[in-house]
Amino acid sequence: PLRRQRQMCIRDRQSTGDYVFANMERIGVLWMKGSVEKSPQFQTIHNLILPNVSLVSLSSMEGLKGYLKKNKNNPPRVIILEGSGLNISESYDNQGTKKAVLYLQKKFKSDDITLCVFSKNPELKTLKNVNFVTSANAIADIIIRHISLEEGKKQKKTMFRPCIDLHEGKVKQIVGSTLKDGQVPITNFVAEKTSEYFAQLYKKDELKGGHVIMLGPGNEEAALQALKAFPGGLQVGGGITPQNAQTYLDAGATHVIVTSYVFRNGDIDFERLKELVSTVGKNRLVLDLSCKKDKSKSNEEYYVVTDRWQKFTNFEVNKKNLDHLAGFCDEFLIHAVDVEGKQEGILVDLVEKLGKWSPIPVTYAGGAKTIQDLDLVKKLGSGKVSLTIGSALDIFGGKLPYSTVVDWVKQNV
Repeated sequence: PLRRQRQMCIRDRQSTGDYVFANMERIGVLWMKGSVEKSPQFQTIHNLILPNVSLVSLSSMEGLKGYLKKNKNNPPRVIILEGSGLNISESYDNQGTKKAVLYLQKKFKSDDITLCVFSKNPELKTLKNVNFVTSANAIADIIIRHISLEEGKKQKKTMFRPCIDLHEGKVKQIVGSTLKDGQVPITNFVAEKTSEYFAQLYKKDELKGGHVIMLGPGNEEAALQALKAFPGGLQVGGGITPQNAQTYLDAGATHVIVTSYVFRNGDIDFERLKELVSTVGKNRLVLDLSCKKDKSKSNEEYYVVTDRWQKFTNFEVNKKNLDHLAGFCDEFLIHAVDVEGKQEGILVDLVEKLGKWSPIPVTYAGGAKTIQDLDLVKKLGSGKVSLTIGSALDIFGGKLPYSTVVDWVKQNV
């Protein structure tokens, strides 16, 4: 589908422009300016592209370093550097371009960014691993390719996503629907081992993308221990706000997971959501849209629940809403609250809807009990839905061997 999209874009220049410009901010494009004096060609390109990208002057390395420090949670994926040779300025020196390229190549792995130098100047041809471009079409083609690569990374096969659920500072498996204020929840399992132990286990077996969920207060230290034991391998959620999010990211979380903070009075507070995106970056934010059917409504649709799954919102899980929210986050996490912790089988209709509707990866949790559930999610989820198995695993007191799941991952992922 991505190749077909790209081919259609190339045939239709207007579509190319719409496709590129709509995705530039999402991918992260940094344009490093040379002189303010530009040819008419450059003026046209700047007018088209620059409103959608970040700008830094090539004359100041401090400006570049400051930008990268400020945006460390959401670094650019494509960096365009203006060189001389296209009538930018006769007096413009290429040393700034060279210095910036060498600095960026040292700071980033070649797979993490694409460097483009906008120049015909032969002095710059000695630079290695750089794309030399001389037209807006060339830049558009590189950005389209980069978008396709990013989407390709996202659209992986169904994965197993491990979990570490924390309650009162301990690793537990709880029946989600029994988490209510003033009541003791039904607990399937309380681990003697620490959160750090489970994080190290997942690290050993290379199971990335799992989540640490803090169910109520008193779990912060245990969450931090898990993140530090598997840096770059776990997401974290439960009580996340713009004020504390960076603490967990600095401890090693790849993403922060948020629900209650962005829902108020039954609806999404988009100002709060935008604040979170501004604080941590879209690429490090997961929205938890855990849901169940509202029996007070006549339809059979799923609605998001918040505050430890006690409060219904007006937010229906449907294609339109998922499409909208996908513009603010990197992934969705969805617990099927009615079957969470019960080992009664997954909600087939919900998984199938998520596979059809979600434009970004989704992790589904709730009801899984056998290895066949991974195969079923793989079939129904269209390669976009991954599965968390908790209470059914033998490491959490269940019957499904954890080693069997690890073997499944090796064979399928």
